[in-house]
Amino acid sequence: MTKEIKYTVFLLMSLLILPGISTAQEARSLIRRGNSFYEDNKFKEAEINYRKAEKSDPTSIRADYNLGNSLYKQNNFKDALQYYQSAVTKAAGKPGVKPSTLAKNMYNMGNTLLKSNQYKEAVDAYKQSLRINSQDPDTRYNLSYALQ
Repeated sequence: MTKEIKYTVFLLMSLLILPGISTAQEARSLIRRGNSFYEDNKFKEAEINYRKAEKSDPTSIRADYNLGNSLYKQNNFKDALQYYQSAVTKAAGKPGVKPSTLAKNMYNMGNTLLKSNQYKEAVDAYKQSLRINSQDPDTRYNLSYALQ
């Protein structure tokens, strides 16, 4: 292979890889911006940034999880549940995801279902969370509450 061909192949490969890197970086930046709004209790502004992050990187578990949290804080339980479920689905199909990520999502799903008076489903979500993290006292408490 000549030098020119090697350079051309390198250039083409770089052009294919760079957009993926920049979208992931953009998503992380949008998530950080959303987190700042979330910490300031500006949940609608946080939601907007998390939606942009999710659009920028549709594989982002963090964007879905955080979007679910901001929707939950706005009492939009139906949509919050959708994004928690999406995060769980994405996490289940991704190698290297921490079990705590799944446990947190299942716990938040349980809380959302509980707020929506879907007690049986909330119990199931809490049980799944406890299967992953059996030592979480908040999940244990919420499970006992949902069972009553």
